[in-house]
Parts: sequence; C-alpha cells; structure tokens
Amino acid sequence: KPTRARRRAAAAAPAAAKPAPGENKGPSPEKAFEQVVETLEAITEERDADEPIWGSMIKQAIKRRNPGFNERACGFSSFNDLLLAAEKRGLLKLDPDKKSGGFIVQATEAG
Repeated sequence: KPTRARRRAAAAAPAAAKPAPGENKGPSPEKAFEQVVETLEAITEERDADEPIWGSMIKQAIKRRNPGFNERACGFSSFNDLLLAAEKRGLLKLDPDKKSGGFIVQATEAG
C-alpha cells in the first residue's frame, strides 16, 4: 500500500514543471511548450484562418523539425497531455475533436 508521502508525490508529479534532482535526463517541459507554440505559429501562418489545426499535425511537424522529440522525455505521458498542460498555462486553446478523439488547436490571442 502506498505511503501518504508517495501518494502526495505521485499526485504532484504531473503538475511539476521542474524535474526532481537526479531526473534531469531529458528536455524540460518548457522546451516542449516552446516547440509546440513555435510549430503552431508556423502552421497557422501557412494555412487559412478557417482551416483547423489538429494536435497530431503539430506533433508531426515537430518530429520533422526535431526527429528526436519525445513528449515522454519531457515528462508527459502523451502528446495530448502536453497540449493540455500548454492550455493550462495559457499558451494555446484546445477544442476537443469528437471524431478523432484528439484536439483542434488554436493560438491564444497575444496582448
């Protein structure tokens, strides 16, 4: 049975922005957020305003630019978890896409 300290640590782990000492093996979550936002901006510039941008498109574009990208190395269990965390930080806006189970992603309004 998990101890109270372990349960607390497990509950806090997904929200933690900085890795614990000794866990500094991969890129930081901030680096992942930066890549998502930069890629979203680049895709947005290439498309018409009414064309949706899916999270999967962002991941594919990131992988083309940075083949070694892995959201798990940044502390996220899935790319959708990375997108959800970016939305919580106000970096982008997500609309669930019921057909695919993924997200349609929009940039937040600057200013």
